[in-house]
Amino acid sequence: MTFFKPLPRSITRPVSAVFVIAWIVSMAVLVKRSYIDASAANLATDLARYGSSAEWRGVYYRGEKIGFTVSQTVPSEDGFELQEDGRLQMSLLGATTPAALHTTARVDSNFALRSFEFSLDPGTGPVVVRGRVDPSASASGARLIIDITSAGNTRTETRQLSGPPVLSQNFSRLLAGGRLTAGSRQQWTIFDPATLRNQPVTVDIGGRELVRNTGERPIPAFRVDMEYQGLRTTSWITDTGDVMREESPLGLITVREDADSAQRLSVPARVQTDLLEASAVVPIMRQRIDEPRDVRFLRLELDGADLSNADLQGSNQAVRGSTIELTDPQALRPGPADRDLDEYLKPEPFIESDAPEIHAE
Repeated sequence: MTFFKPLPRSITRPVSAVFVIAWIVSMAVLVKRSYIDASAANLATDLARYGSSAEWRGVYYRGEKIGFTVSQTVPSEDGFELQEDGRLQMSLLGATTPAALHTTARVDSNFALRSFEFSLDPGTGPVVVRGRVDPSASASGARLIIDITSAGNTRTETRQLSGPPVLSQNFSRLLAGGRLTAGSRQQWTIFDPATLRNQPVTVDIGGRELVRNTGERPIPAFRVDMEYQGLRTTSWITDTGDVMREESPLGLITVREDADSAQRLSVPARVQTDLLEASAVVPIMRQRIDEPRDVRFLRLELDGADLSNADLQGSNQAVRGSTIELTDPQALRPGPADRDLDEYLKPEPFIESDAPEIHAE
């Protein structure tokens, strides 16, 4: 026996559409409250600590605004605390959520690093790196203790460095301490918390130049060229260690601005492209490669890059001067494994090869 007769489609279809639309609206409100509003609230909280003496900078990529940074130096009992926050809006590996960066460096009265905290949140959860310099290390070197926290898990490791670690946040202040000598060439080692690498940097100090930023009077600053792993960047640093402008070969430029101008973001659609894709080296070829799997041998000529690193030599890759030759691995003949293979299988801060989840696979 049927108590209720089925409703006609002329009624059920509009009702179903109303329910679907209501569900979509509810999900949109939930996402807005959980992510967008929460992100805006966190941003306001982070920026509230910066006072009138803070330095704001706009970040541009190939002439278009993609973000901003703000920094300040706060005196402490036994030195200073260097604070910096930043927001960047650019696609990276398919993610278009604005990335948030935060760095706090604690230094002594001579701006020598004591500890730091760095976090990077691409919108999927922050990766936090905390480091502290072991004061009991010998005078010939420095010991850096690092804690890396990601997805609720913390890994601790110790790095033995050849000298006191230097971050980009205190580097300009160290230069201003009597090292801004025009015409000099200096060798530094700078630690990058984002990659956890301590790399040598060649620094060339140029003469004073007038830097003209929008809304500011021209300010004299030293031109500082830095070469890092074959890439050359240029900064303009004042006598007091303030960075007026920075330029990189990838087209990224940071310029000092007032607070309102720096936070004014208007990212056009053509800039919202993948950063890795936009910075890729596209070779000039006589013919297209429509099917990469059919390529058995490839020879490239690469100018303007340092190819002397021994890691570039491999079983199917050979480097001779500025020429790189790649051979299809299918053409390789079996042979003994490399003796140092275990070195490359060890766990790293961002590659947890010893995690139980990986061993269980």
